[in-house]
Amino acid sequence: MGDLHIHTIYSDGECNEFEIIEKVIEANVKEFAICDHDVIDGSKRVYDILNEGKYNLLFHSGVELTVRVNDILNGVSIHLLYRDFD
Repeated sequence: MGDLHIHTIYSDGECNEFEIIEKVIEANVKEFAICDHDVIDGSKRVYDILNEGKYNLLFHSGVELTVRVNDILNGVSIHLLYRDFD
């Protein structure tokens, strides 16, 4: 089981990086991604923790970018998910 769209306290989530990892393990999630709105702080922090080698989890870095489309959608904002960057 996986969850490829998790938000942390660095955007509009309720948990910090340590709480996210704890919840992922408790839920038996083996693959997950942090996709905070317009920041990579959560992804970076989780990546750093997992690089210590203490956990056996498949992690995808991510960000949910807010994009304003003026010409095509009359100024509507949309979200684009971008994952697996260095």
